[in-house]
Amino acid sequence: MKVVIASGGTGGHILPALNLAEYLRAEYSAEVCVVGKLRKYAEVIRTRGFAEFPLDVDGLQTRSLFQMCGWAWKMGAAFIRSVGILSRLRPQAVVGFGGYSSFPVILAAWVLRIPSVIHEQNVVPGKANRWLAGFARKVAISFSESQAYFSSRKTVFTGYPLRDLQPRIVKEDFFRKHHLDPKRMTILVCGGSQGSRALNTAFIEAAQRLGQKLSFQVIHLAGEADAEIVKAVYQKIDVPHAVFSYYDQMGDLYGCADLVIARAGAGTVQELLLLNVPVVLVPYPYAGDHQKANASVLTKMGRAVMIEEKHLTADHLKVQVLELADIAKKEGPSEVDWAEAARASQQRLAETVLGVI
Repeated sequence: MKVVIASGGTGGHILPALNLAEYLRAEYSAEVCVVGKLRKYAEVIRTRGFAEFPLDVDGLQTRSLFQMCGWAWKMGAAFIRSVGILSRLRPQAVVGFGGYSSFPVILAAWVLRIPSVIHEQNVVPGKANRWLAGFARKVAISFSESQAYFSSRKTVFTGYPLRDLQPRIVKEDFFRKHHLDPKRMTILVCGGSQGSRALNTAFIEAAQRLGQKLSFQVIHLAGEADAEIVKAVYQKIDVPHAVFSYYDQMGDLYGCADLVIARAGAGTVQELLLLNVPVVLVPYPYAGDHQKANASVLTKMGRAVMIEEKHLTADHLKVQVLELADIAKKEGPSEVDWAEAARASQQRLAETVLGVI
């Protein structure tokens, strides 16, 4: 079986796409290729053993007629290239994960009568997936709330294809390695793969005020630009800490967390739904309200509080952390079988893809 995955070049598109690709290869011996504007993820795709076919496509530009014509020209060229790629590969199915570079691939599949599925990661669909829904056989959604945006006849609730976050290190060993106390409340701060300057700044200021009210320690994913600065502040205010610019095995960190402060990307929200610890979500404000809508899933369930970045201050954050810390003390973290959760979520989407062949 041969499957082509079409994706935009951000981690939010590529990473769940690769989760599906690895499942299809492992369970069905599928040959999977990835097509799209892949940017820095081209090397990641090759490292994981998948062929990649780059497309030169940009997001829609509407500021001038010249930009719109340039965008249309690139899109037309990408469509022709996509037709050529699919004609040569002759896949049984094409799966789109959103982003503008998935558009010419799904459209080419429709022209060539190759069945396709699109997967929407966020609650509120992106423009590309809204446009492509009419050309796809099925629309797979991560959140049931997304049903309102698509035809009920085509929509399948598959959930988000999670990665396997089974911890690679025992919790007590992690604490020992990083000189932390397993009996102290642990706050995990993560602003995404690149970190978040706004989140970093607000929390380290709040941490200086929390010390008088709460006995806590911090695991902080600060991003490469801020890691050393954040580490120096924690040393100065004498807060036990483990600061990383990036940490590949998030399951290790989730397994140590009593409370989480994070952005609200689709994958993060899906993981936090399983983790079941108190959460402060600070949606990234420049993503067209996608993260705000994702965060609302957890807030409506009473599982999180949301602070919009424009309202993010150290005092506001301190108050929310203190309130959630009381909940965390009463409930304690839950145990998650990440391997089983990943397998089940990937299987549901894989079955949807197989169903259109």
